[in-house]
Amino acid sequence: MMMQAGARHRTRFKSKRPTSQAEKLTLSATVDGFFFPLANDQEVELLEATVRANEKTREQYIQLLRDCKAQCPRLDIGHIFSDLFSDEALLCYNYFGMTNRSKKKRAMRDYLIFSECMLEAWSDEGIDQETLKAKLTKIISRLNHKLRTLNSPKSRLYAYALEKMKQNNRQKYMPPPGVVSSIEIHQESGVTGFEFPLTTEADIERLEEAVTTKRLVRLQYVNFLMQLKQPSDEVDDVLKKIFYDEALGNYNYNGMCNVPNVRKRPMKDYAIFVSCFLEAWADQGVTQEQISAALKKVIKLLNNRKRFRRHKERKRAANNSELVFLEDENV
Repeated sequence: MMMQAGARHRTRFKSKRPTSQAEKLTLSATVDGFFFPLANDQEVELLEATVRANEKTREQYIQLLRDCKAQCPRLDIGHIFSDLFSDEALLCYNYFGMTNRSKKKRAMRDYLIFSECMLEAWSDEGIDQETLKAKLTKIISRLNHKLRTLNSPKSRLYAYALEKMKQNNRQKYMPPPGVVSSIEIHQESGVTGFEFPLTTEADIERLEEAVTTKRLVRLQYVNFLMQLKQPSDEVDDVLKKIFYDEALGNYNYNGMCNVPNVRKRPMKDYAIFVSCFLEAWADQGVTQEQISAALKKVIKLLNNRKRFRRHKERKRAANNSELVFLEDENV
C-alpha cells in the first residue's frame, strides 16, 4: 500500500514532458569538467566562475543550451531547466535576489549562465530579456511551491520521489564514452594547476596562495573536497588523499613546537586546511572542532611514523656497525 502511495506522489512532481520526447533527449554537447544536471549551488558557482574566466567553457555551455532547446523546440524553458539544474542546486537563487524573509538569495539576473548565455543561445527561439525573466521567476516559484510541501505529512514521500528523480537524471545523463565526468576529472586532477595528493611544502604554499587570491581556484578546490569525501569517511582519512607526509613535515595545527628554536607553519591560519574544509563538508555535519581534531591527529601520526623510521634507521646503522666489527675481528 505504501508503494502505491509513493507512486502516486512521484507522478505529482514528475516533468510534464511526454515520455517519448524525454527518451529522445540525448545531449551531444558537453561542458568540460561538468556533469549535468548540476547537483548543488557549489557546482552552479563553479560553472559561473569558469564561464566568466574561460571563453571555451562559455561557448560549450551556450552550445549545450542550444542543443537542449533544439531537440525539444516546443518545450517550455522550465522543463529544459530540470535537465541542467537539480532542485537542490537552485535553492539559494531567485531572479532579483530579494525575499520576504531575512535570508537573502543570489540574484540570477547577475549570473552569465542564467542571463547572457541563455539569451545568446535561445534568441533565435524568440526568447528575449523579459521572456527569460518571466520564465526564471516561474521556475523559482514552482520550486518554492515544492518546498512548501516539505511541511506537509507527505514530506517523506516527497523526499523519496525527489531522490528517485535524481537517480533517474544521473542514469539518463551519464557522459558518453570518451567523455570524463566532473567527478572523475576532479579525482584525477582536482584543481587547475595541481595534482593530488600534494607532495611538497612548496605545493601547499602555492595552493594556499591560489585559493586565497583566485575565486575560481577556491571554488574548484572546494568542489574537489566535496567530491572526495563521502558522509561515512573520516576527515583524517580523507586528508591522506590530499597531502603526502613529505608535504606536511613543517606544519602542525598551532604552529608551536616542543623543540627549541623550531617553528612550524600553523595549519589553523590556512584557508586550504580550515575554511575550505568547512565550506565543503558542512552539509555532512563536519564542524570546526572535528577539523581541528583531525588535523592534530594527522600530524601526530605523521610524527609517530617519522620517529619509527628514525628508530629503524638507527637500528639498521647499529647492526651494520656490528657486522663491520665482526668482519674486522675475523680478519
